[in-house]
Amino acid sequence: MARRSKLGQSQREAEARRFRQQCEFIVWGSKGKAPSVGISLPGSFRVSLVRGTKRVHAAQKTVKLISEVCRCTRHQENPKVLDPFAGSWTTLLAARRQGIQAVGVE
Repeated sequence: MARRSKLGQSQREAEARRFRQQCEFIVWGSKGKAPSVGISLPGSFRVSLVRGTKRVHAAQKTVKLISEVCRCTRHQENPKVLDPFAGSWTTLLAARRQGIQAVGVE
């Protein structure tokens, strides 16, 4: 499990809500036994939010963030990625750019 820090929000966004989450969690798993080498995620990712006209979904993540998570599959034979909350399809785009099969459902 990794988390995405949301501390980069603007002061106005922070003041708009008294209580807010400071991070979002990214959960991933694999079928069968995971390889003993090569898979590691940092404890936290710090990336910018998708803003303005580039944003097509309320919970949209950046391709840069999802690409880092997809790289964890690079040691698997014939890797696949499933995104059950595809929204803006960022996960599918990031996976396809790395030659990984991807399926998304929204």
